[in-house]
Amino acid sequence: MPFGIAAQSGEKRNEPVTIAYQAEVDGRLQRVNVTLRPGSALTLPTPSDQMVFLALLQLALRQDPPSAHLEFHRAEVVEMLGWSDGGRNYSRLRDSLERLVNMSIKINVALVARDGREYQQEEEASHIVERYRIGSRSGRPSMVEWGHLVREAFRLGDFKRLDWNLLRDLGNPLTGQLYRLLDRVTMAGQTEWAIGWRPLAQALGMGDGYDRPAKFRDKLQPHLDAMAAHGVVDSVDYERGGRFVFHVRNYLRSQLRQSLEELGVYADAARQLVAGFDETVIMAQVDCLKHGQRAKPASAGGYITKAVREGYDLRYPEDEPQAFAALWSGMYSTEERRAYHEAALSLCGAGDSLFETSPDPTAWPAEFRAVVRFMMTHNLDPELVMRRPAAGLLGGVVG
Repeated sequence: MPFGIAAQSGEKRNEPVTIAYQAEVDGRLQRVNVTLRPGSALTLPTPSDQMVFLALLQLALRQDPPSAHLEFHRAEVVEMLGWSDGGRNYSRLRDSLERLVNMSIKINVALVARDGREYQQEEEASHIVERYRIGSRSGRPSMVEWGHLVREAFRLGDFKRLDWNLLRDLGNPLTGQLYRLLDRVTMAGQTEWAIGWRPLAQALGMGDGYDRPAKFRDKLQPHLDAMAAHGVVDSVDYERGGRFVFHVRNYLRSQLRQSLEELGVYADAARQLVAGFDETVIMAQVDCLKHGQRAKPASAGGYITKAVREGYDLRYPEDEPQAFAALWSGMYSTEERRAYHEAALSLCGAGDSLFETSPDPTAWPAEFRAVVRFMMTHNLDPELVMRRPAAGLLGGVVG
């Protein structure tokens, strides 16, 4: 929900706003209807506040499972956001958290997680952040306590790591909201998604204050151009009546569906797995099935479906790191190794130990090697995994 953008389209930021629309997600029509209320004497969160929230979520997702409390240092959030290091921006962080704590969200329809399970909803409005503490300059850590909605999302595994560098490079919160929307609705690996202009405006927090779809299209055009320039979409068709058809560069997820089906996973189950679980989880389980220390099942498709859903432990032979290193250095050029390593860092993120950034692959965690080996053995293009823009893409995006 675009809580940081929703009051930009004419509403007063100190008044409640309702976001309501329906859209096709993974072949099913889903509804969103939420009411956002600012705190007393405060305004609704700003686009900058939404980036603060997303940065804190990325820090929280480094833990598995994420905790109801997150401790962090002010400097690491400021660095993630690309802000300068100084007292003014620490005050800016505090003000953002104050607005986030005081905003309440009332869910007016059933909220469904990406794996199909429903959130446990409370009757009263709830918060995304319950309380916060900003640490002192002496180095005392800061803290946020997540609200009910975020804790439910953690319980259901409904958050995923974002490509943070891409989100920052997009440079505009509205463009970022469009990227997050497309990422969400094509989680099952689709490469095409269609939506009318009015629900799209609501989903982006732009309201519906346009008398003609062409005006909305003109407003959206720079954001569509940015999406193409950063390799998120190949093109966007604009049809009569204000219908947008996005041709999404969904390379990795579409490849995952194909790989699962080649293992014998039924097409519908493959769609559900790709939609319901992070890409790295599926890649690691498939790799462990082929290269791990597991008995070979009679039905690979049924086994991998259960392994992903139940989170089987990854078990490899003791010499697996050395065997991987021999494959790594013996078959791939320096440039190929750099690309695969960079793609894996983009997918997995660098953990607290920073072992993943080491040039020595034997120092990497087993899951990280599994993700790299999956890409190599399935001949995935790491440049496409990282959504590198293709040549000739930047001309007219909307046909």
